[in-house]
Amino acid sequence: MSADDGVMAFEDTECSCLDKAMLCNILTDLSSKSEAYFGSEQRGDIALSLDQKSSYAHSVLHKSKEKFVTQYGKFFTVDQFSYFTKNFGGKSV
Repeated sequence: MSADDGVMAFEDTECSCLDKAMLCNILTDLSSKSEAYFGSEQRGDIALSLDQKSSYAHSVLHKSKEKFVTQYGKFFTVDQFSYFTKNFGGKSV
């Protein structure tokens, strides 16, 4: 998934609090992390595609920003973490 594809894939979703380019960047980065957990992956299962991983992470974000940061925050770059801190600093994230 390219950066442009990610923006297109999520333009109809309701994540108005997030910059779409930063959202795409975060989801693309997360999808490429082999250590990141996406759904009910089990050993021996067919590997999820990058799009499936990105969609799963986006659904977690949409349901609960706190859970998203708890589950994936350790994979954030400094810029991504700063973005979440800036936008959700007064909230319990």
